[in-house]
Amino acid sequence: MSNNIKRKITVFKQNGMKLRYVISLLVLIVILLTTFVNWYSSNLLFQETLAEKYLNKNYEYAQKMSLDTSVLIDDMRISLLNLAKTIGTENFTQEDMDKWIRANSSYFNSIFSADDMGVVQMMSPLDAGKSIMIGMEIEDDMMKQFLKEKKPIVSNPYISQAGNYLILISHPIFDETGTYKGLVAGTVYIHGDNSLMRLLAKHDLLDDSSSFVVDQNGMIIFHKDPSKVNTQLDNQVILNKLTNKKGGSIQSSDNAGNDYFTGYAYMPNTGWGIVSQTPVTIMNQPLKELSIKMIVNSLPLLIILLVLTVLVANRIASPLTRLAEFSRQSITKGNTHETTNKIHIKSKITEVKQLYYDIQEHLQILTDQNQKDGLTGLANRRTFDSQIKEWVDHQIPFSLIMLDIDRFKKVNDTYGHLVGDDVLKFLAKLLQESCRTNDRCFRYGGEEFIILLKNIDANQAYDIAERLRIKIEQTVSPTGEPINISLGITSFKENDIHPTPIIERADTALYHSKETGRNKTTVYEQIKSLK
Repeated sequence: MSNNIKRKITVFKQNGMKLRYVISLLVLIVILLTTFVNWYSSNLLFQETLAEKYLNKNYEYAQKMSLDTSVLIDDMRISLLNLAKTIGTENFTQEDMDKWIRANSSYFNSIFSADDMGVVQMMSPLDAGKSIMIGMEIEDDMMKQFLKEKKPIVSNPYISQAGNYLILISHPIFDETGTYKGLVAGTVYIHGDNSLMRLLAKHDLLDDSSSFVVDQNGMIIFHKDPSKVNTQLDNQVILNKLTNKKGGSIQSSDNAGNDYFTGYAYMPNTGWGIVSQTPVTIMNQPLKELSIKMIVNSLPLLIILLVLTVLVANRIASPLTRLAEFSRQSITKGNTHETTNKIHIKSKITEVKQLYYDIQEHLQILTDQNQKDGLTGLANRRTFDSQIKEWVDHQIPFSLIMLDIDRFKKVNDTYGHLVGDDVLKFLAKLLQESCRTNDRCFRYGGEEFIILLKNIDANQAYDIAERLRIKIEQTVSPTGEPINISLGITSFKENDIHPTPIIERADTALYHSKETGRNKTTVYEQIKSLK
């Protein structure tokens, strides 16, 4: 054989890349991409979970503060109501006033009564106001407003004639004939020792979260940072929602560009707003810990997979290596006819094709994972959207059952989210056991599930749904007692050209079940007759 051919074979051998390395590299890339996708998906899901957690926590916290504060304010107003009745109908003396303030000193820092001209008649303690005394007319704008309106009022914080920053709670005084005689008012010092300030201080949060109270004009009444008291709320979005008398939660930013998970609640009896917020940066540390944990947990498995990959790649490439060596030797020795006679050895390359199919199968597994709910193992929302669209496009008759767990939030609040997850898995298992082979079960989101029943009408679907509802009602759940579900049913109609109307009908039926008592099944087409 010529030296030129030998040189070409040598160059080809030196420049070529061995198949085992190609396979190893390919599998390594797949593993790394899979790891990255899983990390990214987990990170994103964890972010969403944390965000929802902090939004719900702050909203619930704001609601609790609002309720507790409202109850206290109402108690204080009732105390003033009773005092006003006593002053208006009985012979009430300064000594009686002193006794009353001693009995209600936890509510008010001071108390006074004034006639219909604003002249102080009684006050206790007598040294409460440095520039106010019995017989003096109070001329500040707030007192004029109280005297003019002649009704119970809780003021916004203001600086009184005596120079104190306070809230004034008043009640009009009428005599036995109903004649207006003036008012009685209790003072609550913003920086003083009283029940309201102690209640708000007691509610302070333990982490980086903060809570505060704003009045109707957006001025901060209470804040754990005293320097922020009597300053304007710098979050216009929250202020607008409180102005509209709304409560809820939202991720928002202040004027300095700081992002917060914010919960807010409106107090109807005062017009104040309770705000609880957590900086978004609080998620940084948990996300960092999650990433480190995933790396640490994945590294041993990754090493094992790499070792197995090398072994499998060697096993796959060995026949091809032998074939290449045989061909080279055949050419260099001039016995090419032997290569022709044994060319069937190349059929071993089908192992490369098998590897390709295995990779395809592996990618299909990843696809299946994306189509299934990670908690319950049921098909997820994405798979549902694809399945129902296919059936609608092909005009396949079917019925849809939409269901969710009654008062599932109470389950989470009472037993914790881990038990809540077990309840979801418990319900998913019962759904799978109750469905036929051709039926499809999906986790639609949260505690909502959907069953697609192929070639089943609404009446048949109702019977199936009722059997399922009764079975669940009679089966002990992970909470230690049965749970209840509400269900809504509808069926595919010939004029349905898109899944959305079908889903909306089922959702309406489910809502009707919820609104009419829960733990029941409603067929959409029967709602009008039920009404």
